[in-house]
Amino acid sequence: MKVVNMQVVLGVDPGKHTGLALVQEKGNVPHVLAAGEVLIPVVGETTLRVLSGELMGLLYDAPRKGEVVIEDFYPYSPWGVGETLQIIGVVRYIAAEFNWPVRMVSPTEHHYWPEEKIRAKFPHLLGELSNDSPHVRDALSIALAVLYKGEER
Repeated sequence: MKVVNMQVVLGVDPGKHTGLALVQEKGNVPHVLAAGEVLIPVVGETTLRVLSGELMGLLYDAPRKGEVVIEDFYPYSPWGVGETLQIIGVVRYIAAEFNWPVRMVSPTEHHYWPEEKIRAKFPHLLGELSNDSPHVRDALSIALAVLYKGEER
C-alpha cells in the first residue's frame, strides 16, 4: 500500500505586508488551501487583532493540524525590528493556541523556491493563489521550503 503525504504548512512572510499561504501536500503534490496578505501600516492593537483574526480563521479551517513556518528576518530590516518581532509574537501565540508547532526559516532558505522554479515544478500552484502579491508568493515559497527541503522534484 502506498502512503500518501497529507502534510499541512502555513507559510508566513512577516512585515508591513504580511503574506500568508496555507499549503497542503496531497499525494506528493502541493495545493494552496488559502492565501492572503494583511497590511499592517502601523503596529498597534487594532492591526494585530486583524492579523490574529486572519490567522485563527486559517488554522481553524485547515483540514488537519500542521506546522507554521515563519521567515526569520535580518536585524537591519528597513521596516523595523520591533514591529516585525511583534508580528512574529502574534503568529507564535495564535499557533500555540491551536497547538501547531512553529519553525523559523532563514530568508535565504526559502529563496530556493523562486517563482520560476514554482512555475516549472508545480505549474498549477501560482494559479491557486487568490492574491498574487510578492508577499503572498514569499509565504508560498516559505511553505514549499519546508515541504520539499533538500528534495529535487
